[in-house]
Amino acid sequence: MKNEIKKLTNLVTKETEEGKIAERDVEIARRNTKVRRLWEVLEISRYKEVVAILPDTHVPNQDNKAFGLFLRCMQDLMPDRIIQLGDWFECAGISSFKVPYDMIELNKERDVSRRLISGVRSATSKSALEWKEGNHEARHRTKMMTHEFMPYASLPGMAFDVLSGLREDKVAYSLMDGKNLCFVGDNTDTKYRIVHGDEMEGVKRSPKATLSAHKTLYSRGGNGVMGHVHRIGPCTRREPRYGQYLETWIEAGCMCNRNPYYARNFDANWQLGFVILMVKTDGNVGYEVVTFENPGYVFRCGGREYSLENNGK
Repeated sequence: MKNEIKKLTNLVTKETEEGKIAERDVEIARRNTKVRRLWEVLEISRYKEVVAILPDTHVPNQDNKAFGLFLRCMQDLMPDRIIQLGDWFECAGISSFKVPYDMIELNKERDVSRRLISGVRSATSKSALEWKEGNHEARHRTKMMTHEFMPYASLPGMAFDVLSGLREDKVAYSLMDGKNLCFVGDNTDTKYRIVHGDEMEGVKRSPKATLSAHKTLYSRGGNGVMGHVHRIGPCTRREPRYGQYLETWIEAGCMCNRNPYYARNFDANWQLGFVILMVKTDGNVGYEVVTFENPGYVFRCGGREYSLENNGK
């Protein structure tokens, strides 16, 4: 077994020196406890960028089992970027809804967030972390624009990424203001726009999986990944009048507790999952929609199965 690993690593290192395989792939081959088939290593080399899309987490109401397995997968995948779609925080204390007393203090959300981000760093230290503002974090901006709090809004320490610890944790944070557009891919026709989902004005959300993606696709066109709705699945179309490329919008699911206190009176139909985007060397973008199967939190990513039992082994 050790000899096979050594031969495979030497081969991949040689290919890297020739510029055929990225350094990330050498590290993946070295860190894997099992010998990867040669074609698996070469398949990875087709991608010049791998991006993991982490959907709504609602800290401190994250699903710890799902999040733990997500980290195990990231340790194997070693993506170049991890983009969080927004609603990383619950921000219950500044909600207009009635919340349990023990959820009012935002410092608790901050503490849990910092522990989770530390876990992400440990799992994949080389990945750039990019967190987007969701409608829950936007509550802070809304609150700062009221007459009562406006005098404090200009203070440097009042920015949300400072208060939440994201800036101290060196996480890039962008507002949902239409100015900070995020894309994956370089090709104009095939790149994916990354949005929280709530900011897509004029697009009515649906309680059924993929219908929000369908409405976004047929009203906006192009490609994209969206959060907010907590449901998962792609919607695609290919019509001559829209060009030769397949257009796709993807609902990315969620990584939070699917039965929170504010959804106990209706069927939330929330679904666990996340999305992987792979930018190929020719500029096109491929995707993998990762869905969790219950019981056991089973999912498959990159040809490997993960669950509470095997933990990706």
